[in-house]
Amino acid sequence: MTAQRFTIMCEFDGGTYLSQVHAADEEQALIAWSEVLRREKPMGGDALLIACEAAAQKDDLTAVESLSGVWCWSGMVESRLILTHMVRSA
Repeated sequence: MTAQRFTIMCEFDGGTYLSQVHAADEEQALIAWSEVLRREKPMGGDALLIACEAAAQKDDLTAVESLSGVWCWSGMVESRLILTHMVRSA
């Protein structure tokens, strides 16, 4: 399968973080995003915790009803909500 571009918008601890990755599908995009977090650490030390949570919970992506190519993923890091939206980009 050809790699597609995905845009990830993450709300965490009062900040908004945007990334783009290339992957074959949405689950692989979440894993690719977790690798970006590990490498670039946009949220400081919390980025590693979020990366681990995202990689471990890749099966918990939820397609947003009535929209094509849009998913939501949420998790918790030390009782703080991670809210992430992923959009398959052109």
